[in-house]
Amino acid sequence: MRHTGLKTAFVIGCSALLLFNSCKKETQDTETTSATDNTICESEFSRMMPAVNSFSIGEPGVQWNNPNQGPIQVQSGCATITITTPNQFPVTMTVDYGTTGCTDSVDAKVRKGKIIIVYSGPFYTVGTTMTATFQDYYVNGIKFEGTTTVTRTGQYTFTQTVTGGKCTGSANDWTILWDCARSFEWTQGMNTGLDATDDIVKITGTGNGTDRNGRTFTVEVTTPIIKSMGCRWIQQGIYTITPDGKPARIVDFGNGTCDNKATITIEGNSFEFTMN
Repeated sequence: MRHTGLKTAFVIGCSALLLFNSCKKETQDTETTSATDNTICESEFSRMMPAVNSFSIGEPGVQWNNPNQGPIQVQSGCATITITTPNQFPVTMTVDYGTTGCTDSVDAKVRKGKIIIVYSGPFYTVGTTMTATFQDYYVNGIKFEGTTTVTRTGQYTFTQTVTGGKCTGSANDWTILWDCARSFEWTQGMNTGLDATDDIVKITGTGNGTDRNGRTFTVEVTTPIIKSMGCRWIQQGIYTITPDGKPARIVDFGNGTCDNKATITIEGNSFEFTMN
């Protein structure tokens, strides 16, 4: 009888172990914090290059030297653009959305604060750098900080780096850190000046950051990201995001439709998530 009892206990123990392992295998990894946090920063920083270019095309003060011209101030949608040194380079341009904010006519987001852009040379000169910093700059209540440097590498091609990127929630309840090194190709809207609604860029490159939970991650664009200035969200493209200690996530932004939906795939399991 004693042997029978030991045998029964052994069978029960093995069964319990098999059940535990089975349940463990069936548990899916559905954590998307790094992916959604990356998208928050990605969406605004990726529009900086076409935004800077649209402001630049409309303003002769950053296209060439004009020694007889004084400071320039114009209105672009809800922003006031001021060029303080149009007669020499480097030229400084300030894009001011005001202290209370206004609704940007380009993508209907509410922006406030300032973007300050310094041009090393004429806008159309290959090799010119455009360095943008932020002063109390908010988009839909999210604060953006950091330095964005855009370098013109060809007629319609640019590189962009973001260093010290930081995105903070409207209630200061979360913070995302974000840096990137990207290449841009301007594919539409190159010559329409301050009308940026038709501007479209193709983006490739890498990035890295720390999500709101303190987990670091890396990003690699595997299929070029398509970003239209006239859309609130990224519309197309695929990147791989790998959070520290987690399997890679494949984020697919769709086929070009302007909506807030994207698909994330983790270890073969796909599901939809909503972009901010």
